[in-house]
Amino acid sequence: KALEVTGHNISNINTIGYTRQRVDQVSLRVDGVDRYATAFGGASGSGVLITGMSQFRDPYLDIRFRNENSSVGAMDTKLNGLEELSAILDEVGTGDSGEEGEGILAAQFLDLREMLAKLTGDQTTEAEILSLVRTSADSLVGIIRSYAERIAGVKEDQVDGLKKDVAAVNDILKSIQSLNENIQKSELYGDNSLELRDQRNVLIDKLSGYMKIDVTYEPVSVGAGKTVDKLVIKVPGDPSTKLVDGSYVGQ
Repeated sequence: KALEVTGHNISNINTIGYTRQRVDQVSLRVDGVDRYATAFGGASGSGVLITGMSQFRDPYLDIRFRNENSSVGAMDTKLNGLEELSAILDEVGTGDSGEEGEGILAAQFLDLREMLAKLTGDQTTEAEILSLVRTSADSLVGIIRSYAERIAGVKEDQVDGLKKDVAAVNDILKSIQSLNENIQKSELYGDNSLELRDQRNVLIDKLSGYMKIDVTYEPVSVGAGKTVDKLVIKVPGDPSTKLVDGSYVGQ
């Protein structure tokens, strides 16, 4: 059986979410009188007994990974939004004057300031200068209005993206709920459901990319002295809010 499990591990080395399995064994000794026992030696053992199957999985590493995954998800979301804004607010490009390092908006502000400064000069008539000031101010207002309209479009895109993320999170929670029910049913019949646990862990890891979560496993009695683990997922800082509590799922 141990060789079979080893082959199973090797076959799944590239399976996404797969956790290496092992055969749990204890030394077996059959009670009773050993017909070959002598007064000078104790009874010999009878090999090993398989007590079950388990996984090589470290809860501490799960917590570390999910916390970091949540931080990465938050930073990626912010970065995507800032990249969209930076494509609109081109203040590292060159303005119409062509001066290096002068942003479009900054260049137009400088142009308006120069036009206002000429109002006190003697270069030309006041009417001509006023016309130039108005033209420069109109250009500045036009740039700001264009930026405002495009930024409003970015906001709409961000809101639409968040709505899709909320729907994706709710789908993940429903899938975890379904796996919880299947795992509990299997455990009642003595099956550890290791593959179903792998599927659930993949979903939990995916969920951590959307938000910070606290994941715990609480033993629940099912009668006859037998217990099964109940998965509980909470929101950090708000222990009263449970996203998953066994067969219960929130939104």
